[in-house]
Amino acid sequence: MAKFRFILFLFFSINMFSQNVEVIYKASAKHIDTIENVRSSNIIRKITNNINDIMPNIDFVLTSNNNFYNMTYKRIMPNDLQNENFFNLSIIRALDGVLINGDFEKGMSYYESRNLKKVRSVNMNNIEWTITKEYKNIIGYKCYKAIGSIKDPDQENKLTPPSVAWFTPEMNFRGGPTAYANLPGLILELETPKIIFQATDLKMKRNVSLKEPKYNSDNILPHKEWQIYFEKMNPIPKSNK
Repeated sequence: MAKFRFILFLFFSINMFSQNVEVIYKASAKHIDTIENVRSSNIIRKITNNINDIMPNIDFVLTSNNNFYNMTYKRIMPNDLQNENFFNLSIIRALDGVLINGDFEKGMSYYESRNLKKVRSVNMNNIEWTITKEYKNIIGYKCYKAIGSIKDPDQENKLTPPSVAWFTPEMNFRGGPTAYANLPGLILELETPKIIFQATDLKMKRNVSLKEPKYNSDNILPHKEWQIYFEKMNPIPKSNK
């Protein structure tokens, strides 16, 4: 009988630890009013409105196995050449690329771009979280509010680091829609200066294919070096006077 109980315990343990968690988010873009020029600000607002028209047609998908996590997107709208530019802008606004690959063991996160070979790397621990006693319910889970403050702003894009996160310790998983998902639980809501993510669904899944954060070292660039690489690959055309 004791042997049977041990086998039963082993079975459920293996079954539990072989599972991954998948979280679906919806996102909305925030208006970035950093330009004093009224005309330019109005153009940016119009672009943000167009992005938010596209956002309901995109699922942002997090998959985590507690060793590493993938944050990417799933298109749930038909290909529309007229809106393709705004679709691409929506993905970039949300993810700073097409995939965030977080490695908890190394404490590093990697941003993959659609058309660039090099991967941008950031230190997952380049943020200081202050966990508050404030909590609320998100899709059935008790979530606590955490305030984020970037430690070294020179090592990340200005508008990318999260300012507020709501995470649940009720799930034995970590991860979130950010390169800085090192809170003690799953992030189900997140806000940065340019985007808001809100979880709409959470599922346990087995046999899910995750992309491991294994890259050729020659293709990994720290943030500052990647910026130089990006500018080289995307030169600004000189105006003809």
